[in-house]
Amino acid sequence: MSVKTEGFINGRFITIIDSDCRKEDEQVKAQPQPLTETSVREKYAYDMYCMVEHFNSLLKGNSLAAGFLPLTEVSVFSRIYEGVLLCALANLLKPNFVDEKSVVVKEELLDNSADGELRKMENRNIGITALRTLGVYMDSETAEWIKMDTPFEMTGLLVQVLRLATVGRMHFQNFEILVHLFDGWSEPEEAISILATEREQMLIIWLNAQISAAGMKVTAFDDNLADSKAYSTLLWTVAPEAQRASLTSTEDVMKETDLTKRAELVIANAEKLGISGILRPEHITEIGKKAISDPKGLHNIIINMAFVYRIFVAYPNINAPKMKDKPAAGPKTSAAPTHEQRIQESCKYGASEETLIRWLNSFGPSSPVVSLRTDLCNGRVLLEVWDAMIPDPCLGSKSNCSSL
Repeated sequence: MSVKTEGFINGRFITIIDSDCRKEDEQVKAQPQPLTETSVREKYAYDMYCMVEHFNSLLKGNSLAAGFLPLTEVSVFSRIYEGVLLCALANLLKPNFVDEKSVVVKEELLDNSADGELRKMENRNIGITALRTLGVYMDSETAEWIKMDTPFEMTGLLVQVLRLATVGRMHFQNFEILVHLFDGWSEPEEAISILATEREQMLIIWLNAQISAAGMKVTAFDDNLADSKAYSTLLWTVAPEAQRASLTSTEDVMKETDLTKRAELVIANAEKLGISGILRPEHITEIGKKAISDPKGLHNIIINMAFVYRIFVAYPNINAPKMKDKPAAGPKTSAAPTHEQRIQESCKYGASEETLIRWLNSFGPSSPVVSLRTDLCNGRVLLEVWDAMIPDPCLGSKSNCSSL
């Protein structure tokens, strides 16, 4: 099975990685070992640690997660198995999507007894159904592999949710201020193209808007970021004037010849701006060294994207145009909508469309559908849904989809 991974990360690709993990887990299943911090780091180094730190931050205020935060790189697997974390992650992607009353959260009711195991399975079924609806790709076989004797099978699910909860939110519907990154357009076709911008590309557009004054531009999350210059410039640019005095300037960062020490300075700057514990120096210096088809390469890119997203949320640094002074009172006239208002209006959808959006997402498209007006423009999702509904190689839609 060949999968196009350039420019985006999709659920089906995660499934391929899961199949590799299954071979390893099957080998150790006969002699299961207790999960420890050491065994997790032997498998993932600090990747899982950083992903869990992201989730600890994102799940603050989530009532379903209140009983087990903070998660650790070990406890995250047992919490998925219990099912409560799955439901909490669904409510992270869409608040109140899972009815909290339907989830068993009390520790004493989730023991290892037969009744306890049944409650865990019921929790998992609720969480899995909700996550599938919200765009997390998980086939029936994957769902069956959520077992504590094969814990690393759950990693693909965590990677997908982290992407959806961070980069997946880079859309006008979640952040209307993103409209102001685009100017100079006038034709409706241009507006449609803007609305169809992939989430990852939107993050890159914002990153370039911050570092362009320094004569820099990035095209992807690849090895061009490994020298820390783009990240250092980004943090310096978005930092409030009052806080810059405590930061190491980009010039001083680049004076350091050791790339690892440069990355450490970048991370120290991020921590001073309140963005801490979510990136390690090696995640910066090794970005792009492994292909996205390699689990390490995939995790590295996701963690870097989530890092930049967290900077965006904390310090968007997008200047919205100032409103003109209102004219003196006079006869009321209906002003023509601005370009920004047209985009914002196009991003809205009514409750009547929500059922259709959930139905489309249940097929696990590579880019989850948020709005029918913006996410179906390039035809990729429709082709993928068609493939899922009528799997027939003679139709040729897979080849057409890969060329988009």
